[in-house]
Amino acid sequence: MTGFVLQGSILQLQIAPSALLPLFPRNVVELAFMLSQDLPRAPPAPPGTTWSVMERASMLVVVPPVGYVFPPQCEARDVLAPSTLSGSGLPPPYECRGVTTGAYSNATLLLIEAQESFRSGMLLKDQEYKVRLLVRNALFNAGELENGWRLLTRWAESMDSFVTLHQATIPGFALSAMQAAIQPTSVNPGTFHILNVTVSPRNETSLLTGSAPGDARLLALLLVAPRGTELTCAGFLPGSLGGGSGPGGWVDAERIACTTQALLPTEGPCADPGIPVSPGLWSMCLAAPRRPLWGTGVDVASASNGTRAVTGRPLWFGAFARNANYMPFDNTWLLVVLGDRSDQERPVFSGSKLLDVAGLEGYQLLKLS
Repeated sequence: MTGFVLQGSILQLQIAPSALLPLFPRNVVELAFMLSQDLPRAPPAPPGTTWSVMERASMLVVVPPVGYVFPPQCEARDVLAPSTLSGSGLPPPYECRGVTTGAYSNATLLLIEAQESFRSGMLLKDQEYKVRLLVRNALFNAGELENGWRLLTRWAESMDSFVTLHQATIPGFALSAMQAAIQPTSVNPGTFHILNVTVSPRNETSLLTGSAPGDARLLALLLVAPRGTELTCAGFLPGSLGGGSGPGGWVDAERIACTTQALLPTEGPCADPGIPVSPGLWSMCLAAPRRPLWGTGVDVASASNGTRAVTGRPLWFGAFARNANYMPFDNTWLLVVLGDRSDQERPVFSGSKLLDVAGLEGYQLLKLS
């Protein structure tokens, strides 16, 4: 027989993210909630059985929109930033486990019973609780009907039955992507042609909680093509990205080192970008050895030589590519800005070089008759 969940079983539910950049690998999401009824401990294990404390622990399950990914150890215990939501922490001990299948992920918080604490393994009604979780952001915003974060509780009624006691959904936050565009000169399958790539620099510090304003230095641009499309550095045009002049932007252009590869590089400025890229996708790394300013104001940029990446002013470059012989199933281009900030300390982690991201819907190839 199918059970049911009482309406209003979660009286309050709030969410506060620390990062609104797409694909940001360490977004600290804070959840605050209040239950209308207790979430009790599971009953003791029947005599003669091996029903362990972990197997019968009561659970909180957080289900994000499609594309968000929880790491296997998903609690943000080491975060020192001040809390933005009210509430007390979960009663210890507890453990957060992230599980991902394809584009779907969830975080399960196991409330572990401890003999020395009479409040462990359970949650009380009318009590404000909060918890911080680590999650990697999605690339695109979910639709209005799908952009919801769901919280539910699970209670072990017996060894063979877990019951959902509480459930609620709250509208999610909106990610803010960098503006960029790709314009091909041919849409014929298998054709070798030049792409015009345009990107609008911006200062992304407002999208990261606790990030102080400061000058960003560009290390590299990483362009990832859809499956089947091949990229090459032959014939590369720096355009306005190099800050030069003349045809293709070669006159007095910023030094740009171009490399292409079918796997993400393991060393150099484009190594460890902190984003998921499937093996076999061609990528182009445009490294800037002199680390020009990125996303600056007009006055600062006009005083420097080479690349002038002014906030809101589009830059372009040209790169040759060979179209796929077929329309890729996931027809998406990815443009990633990698860099650092010299005037402030940023935590070092996988993806800490990430400054900005843009996901671009690919162009349609002509169908051969």
